Amino acid sequence: MRVRTGSSLITIICCSVASVAQAAAPLQPLKPWGVNYGATQCTATRTFGDPASPVTLGIVPSLSGSTYVLQVSEPQPGPHFAQEADGTVDFGGGAIRSEALYFGAGGVNVRAHQFRIMAAEMEKARSASSVSLRGVNGASFDLTLADMPALLDALRKCTDDLQRSWNLGGGLRTPQAPLGNITDMFVTSDLPREAMEKQKTTQYQLLVDEKGAVAGCDVLAPSGSALVDTEGCQLVSERARFKAALDTSGKAVRSVWTSPRVTWRTNTQALDNGCSTMGGSGASLNLCGQSPTANMLEKSGYGGGAPGRTPPR
Repeated sequence: MRVRTGSSLITIICCSVASVAQAAAPLQPLKPWGVNYGATQCTATRTFGDPASPVTLGIVPSLSGSTYVLQVSEPQPGPHFAQEADGTVDFGGGAIRSEALYFGAGGVNVRAHQFRIMAAEMEKARSASSVSLRGVNGASFDLTLADMPALLDALRKCTDDLQRSWNLGGGLRTPQAPLGNITDMFVTSDLPREAMEKQKTTQYQLLVDEKGAVAGCDVLAPSGSALVDTEGCQLVSERARFKAALDTSGKAVRSVWTSPRVTWRTNTQALDNGCSTMGGSGASLNLCGQSPTANMLEKSGYGGGAPGRTPPR
């Protein structure tokens, strides 16, 4: 069972002159697409609707190019604790199922709904004139799409450049190596109990810089729980440390580390003051309470785009 949903957050309706309720037309764009060639991710953003209170759509491919995240942000307060539920993304050819994540950022008055779909499903946007997203608590967004073939091609080129920048698949003399056991990175988590009703398996890709620090994290194999994927990526980014990779001349360089598959499951035999614990490939994680998500928007980087930036070097 997913997070319990309540009343609708956003319901877009309109009425005809005869006072008969009709579905609202998709929101229209306010500005052109902005593509940001970031140091750790490629991001496309566009604003829609009312200039005084715009809705921002962000599209972000994974480093591997296998999945895409779509995020809708609004300038309104969001929840202190992240929520997830079954959601959908529809480019006009039928609903695509996606775990929807709803969260807010304290102090910046922004709330966001996030969806992850496979790259093959994102390709349906090439010929789409609009997208409909249905998220947590009945949230509903209908947005007009334009220039999608050029946009998707630009994101693919950006992703290719990013992979080269981080030596993904490159021939390194010495690959990066984690310092310590990956299971030790997860011993103090407090992921929501709702996310762990079933066993979840996921896999991460970490961007490791020349000093062995984690510069970014991506979900290589989604678990089916947006909370597990997002919170797990944040935890491993904050705690993992590496010995930097070396190129053929022995110089420390950027690299990408692919984690083993991590299986999260409830351990009913282990209790911590009456609270269940969770096992992550042998580690125990506290499941009491929920994780605040005030830093999720800050780390997502979907708040805006800057067209014309050059690829990272």
